[in-house]
Amino acid sequence: MNHGRSFRDHTGGATDAGGATDADLAAALLSPESAAILDDADRAILRLALKITLRPWAIEEADIEALRRAGLSEEGVVDAIACASYRTYANRLNFAFGAVERDPEGPPELLEALSKIRAGHEG
Repeated sequence: MNHGRSFRDHTGGATDAGGATDADLAAALLSPESAAILDDADRAILRLALKITLRPWAIEEADIEALRRAGLSEEGVVDAIACASYRTYANRLNFAFGAVERDPEGPPELLEALSKIRAGHEG
């Protein structure tokens, strides 16, 4: 949940200044294609990050090409892949060593969205 503030800043600032709310962020995670707070690049990055995290074996050239079509440079493509991959790696390492809580803390809307995403990709 620690990246929520950065994303809110990216999507329009703090909630008291009319920026994205926790409910907006949760909706974007659950339905990126229809989330008004996301632009094409955000959608492509989110789709790839979810795939890297939940189904890395399913990544195809089309996923990478979607980043390019959304306007990312080659450096941006590499950055998106590296950041999502590293966060997945670091989170799993931290869980394995017991360095983080199994049940994360955060805004209820975001926790519910993450729970739904996990439930939809288990098995």
